[in-house]
Amino acid sequence: MPELHIWHIRNITLEKALTAAPELTGGVILLYTPQRCLIGHLVVATGVRIYDNEAEHTISSLDGVYEARCFTATAELRWLNDARGSGRAAMITEEETHPNDWTDTPIDTCGQIAHAYQVWGKGTGVTHEAPWGSVSAGRIGTLYLPCGKVGEKETVVLTAVEYLSTDYPDGNCAVIEERLTGLEVQ
Repeated sequence: MPELHIWHIRNITLEKALTAAPELTGGVILLYTPQRCLIGHLVVATGVRIYDNEAEHTISSLDGVYEARCFTATAELRWLNDARGSGRAAMITEEETHPNDWTDTPIDTCGQIAHAYQVWGKGTGVTHEAPWGSVSAGRIGTLYLPCGKVGEKETVVLTAVEYLSTDYPDGNCAVIEERLTGLEVQ
């Protein structure tokens, strides 16, 4: 079974955490601010692109972000602001490679469960600039997602992998970690 690696570091800005993980380029990024949640596409380590109000643009500053998750099929970065733009980061991956100065916590696993979360809304069928697609529902309006075109009858799911371990005195198996892996049109 795969060994899961959780690389972590404290006192790091979001920009530096993203720069330390070039394997996340092209991934989906979720940015949480006090005002809203932004769903974007990580173009390069410091270039987060979002599609908002029928236009794609680059976020010029990550100030105000208090939590972020960026993920690809092979890795997920989680970052939490502790104070004044500096926080703690964790990279969750099955890969043994790691960013410099990060500490590894390897975890033996006994299995994986792939699963998905349904994103609210149905596809709009509207063609946007790649890699953007959109879903819409009366309660939420239109949501732009970096998943490609979403046809009118299609939906989008957020895919993830749960990791299982039996590292308990009673021998039971439990989910010990979850890693987001992508957005998929269905």
